[in-house]
Amino acid sequence: MLEPMSIVFTKAEISRMKEGIPKGVEVRLNVDAMDPVDNNSLTMGFTYLVTYLPEMALVRVAGKANCRDSPENIKRALMEFRKNKALPADLGATALNMINTNTAVNVIFFIRPFGLMPPFVPPPIIPAAAITAAASPPAKPAVKSKGR
Repeated sequence: MLEPMSIVFTKAEISRMKEGIPKGVEVRLNVDAMDPVDNNSLTMGFTYLVTYLPEMALVRVAGKANCRDSPENIKRALMEFRKNKALPADLGATALNMINTNTAVNVIFFIRPFGLMPPFVPPPIIPAAAITAAASPPAKPAVKSKGR
């Protein structure tokens, strides 16, 4: 699994177009680029976008996350991103959750002067294999215990 070693913001944009209470808030995290650093690490460029609806405010934060993993996983992540512009779920979940949480917490400080409510943090991204395992029925005990 890609393990983030550092997350650095490179750009922030905050626009408040209207006053009032938003009817909704949309939060998105996009991976824009992925570049190798060496055999054991890569840099992931990302954009975190918060939209206060309807067209009330916009928060956009760009940054880079430096991640490490085994050479095999780094190669697989880079190949999948080049091919499909997506991360393999089993490799990217931890990195995306860490970027998402880190950015959401920092955005709270960015938006204070604008009087915007903090964006909620979406639930963590869980690889499909973990969901399948969690949904499986529990194993039956090998030996039944007798009541006394």
